[in-house]
Amino acid sequence: MEAIELVEKRIKENYTYTTLNLDDIDLSEINLPKIVLNLIHLQELSLQRTSLSYLPDKISSLSNLRILDVNSNKLRNIPESIGSLINLKELYLYFNELESLPLSIKSLKNLEVLNVSHNKIKDIQGIKKLRKLKSLMLDNNILEIIPEWISKFIHLDELGLSNCGLLSLPEWLTNLTNIESLWISDNELTTLPDWIQNFKTLKCLSLSNNRFKEFPKVLFKLKNLQELYLDHNKIKDIPNLKKLLPNLLFLSLSGMVLKIPSWSKKYKGLKIEI
Repeated sequence: MEAIELVEKRIKENYTYTTLNLDDIDLSEINLPKIVLNLIHLQELSLQRTSLSYLPDKISSLSNLRILDVNSNKLRNIPESIGSLINLKELYLYFNELESLPLSIKSLKNLEVLNVSHNKIKDIQGIKKLRKLKSLMLDNNILEIIPEWISKFIHLDELGLSNCGLLSLPEWLTNLTNIESLWISDNELTTLPDWIQNFKTLKCLSLSNNRFKEFPKVLFKLKNLQELYLDHNKIKDIPNLKKLLPNLLFLSLSGMVLKIPSWSKKYKGLKIEI
């Protein structure tokens, strides 16, 4: 069955007037067909793993879009016309080949979720004014700097800075008092600053693939922590975390020369991966 026939079939079977899922249909030959661009009432469009190499300028015709997911494709750029999608709240661009973001992205003032991880982006100046962001994932790019103005995104509850070449955590992070999930794996961290204890709302912390040799004791202050990832560090001894972190539900220790801590047997609610 040809791609356009698959698209038509998917629209017939799954289109709910506001939602359309075209995941895993090979669109490399036909790109995004007019039949989709004419669905002007569409609010959610998923195009995951469709081999798209570009988005058409006429994506702007989908002016009611709230969610656009084009992750895991071959996109090298995003058209400036995307700035017309002013109702967009969630934009997923991860696992593509993007080297930059369009300047018009600054017009997406209602955007709450932006994931551009696993691209080749050097500069993110265009998102500076997106003050409603709640989730910002910048992992695995080639950013020249991690700009301090991110600290003004006071609504952020999730931030991804994995594989960003961090030797230490920038102190401006302290302004992000609503952070619940912080992803800072695959960096060069050896210690954590004392001020991280101010992240009273932090529930999920990923420190995997860093250079820790000792368990960071400042984490004992994070009483609301539920998930902790320490994989592939050089920590030899794990203290009784369930006693010190009473809300901990998941602990990942894979890639380290460790046995499951003996104290963990007392806590049935704690899952440990090793």
